[in-house]
Amino acid sequence: MDAETYATDPYLNDQSFIYLERRVYFYGYEEEEERETRENFGGSETTVTTYSYERKWLEDPQKQSTFQGDSSERPVALVNYDQWIDEMPDGVTNVAETITIGGTPVSSAQLTFSGAKDLELSETLVDKTMLNDNESVSSGIIYRSNSSGTSTPEVPEIGDVKIVFKVITNADRGTYLGAYEEGVLVPFHTQKDNVIHRFFQGVESREGVVDILQSEYESALWMMRLIGFLMMFMGLLLVGKPAFVLISVIRFFFPHRPRTLRRARVRPCHSFLTLLTMRFGHDLSQYDSRDKSRRTRFGFQGHSLFAKQARQKPNTPDAAICAQSFALCVFFVTHRTTRFRV
Repeated sequence: MDAETYATDPYLNDQSFIYLERRVYFYGYEEEEERETRENFGGSETTVTTYSYERKWLEDPQKQSTFQGDSSERPVALVNYDQWIDEMPDGVTNVAETITIGGTPVSSAQLTFSGAKDLELSETLVDKTMLNDNESVSSGIIYRSNSSGTSTPEVPEIGDVKIVFKVITNADRGTYLGAYEEGVLVPFHTQKDNVIHRFFQGVESREGVVDILQSEYESALWMMRLIGFLMMFMGLLLVGKPAFVLISVIRFFFPHRPRTLRRARVRPCHSFLTLLTMRFGHDLSQYDSRDKSRRTRFGFQGHSLFAKQARQKPNTPDAAICAQSFALCVFFVTHRTTRFRV
């Protein structure tokens, strides 16, 4: 791969760069928002919002003047914090002009690159005349120490800036994917009007290119599925919201079971569920089947059989008790109805 005019950057001396990307990071505070919604009577909701702040390297930092947390949540205010963000260099991408691959011209329209590698900077690669007093070449990057002037990339301080580069040079090998028309490599348009006009640095086989494209396609597909699932979930919540409000109102006015109905007919499955609740949620040995006031806590007639067995055999193994529970369940299922006492 070659070019008539190579890509350049003010921080670097001229080199044979086909693709040159500058990335700038600011060591600052990332604001994280957490919301807790509480439901009130009648369906209204109260939302409580809390903010937390974490130190990170950020490409798009947020100014301190826009922090939404209160005084107890915000970090210690720094006088020059917003100014340091304004003075950050911009992240830019430059591509060489009039590129050729094996002597064949490549159209610059919609040309993309992948696989750019990190450029480890040295004193010879960097144009020192472009560095400020608080900037230096350290650990293969350009580092700006704004806060104390003594911080390093290994031990950064709030307000520091680091500049890194990703490049593809004319000596790098790879695979180009596109179309060939009238002696020029041009974008290839698929049946779905997708454009393929791309150079894969470090990939020297067609199978490797296909694997990369397949991986990108699957990632995008699963992302769309996740978005669709979240949208359906939110739709179900919105549809069911009136029911939730109605339930909250009913619970408020009827916190206990109404005692007006003295007898009713219930399904055997209700007795089965009640039995399981009785077995695992109560100590059966403490109830007397002859005590009507306690018998009403079970909610159905016929519990005395099991309560009597549990009282006579308090040390019965769990397996035996479960067998007895199953036998009693069969008793209820074989009857069409059972009496319900309130």
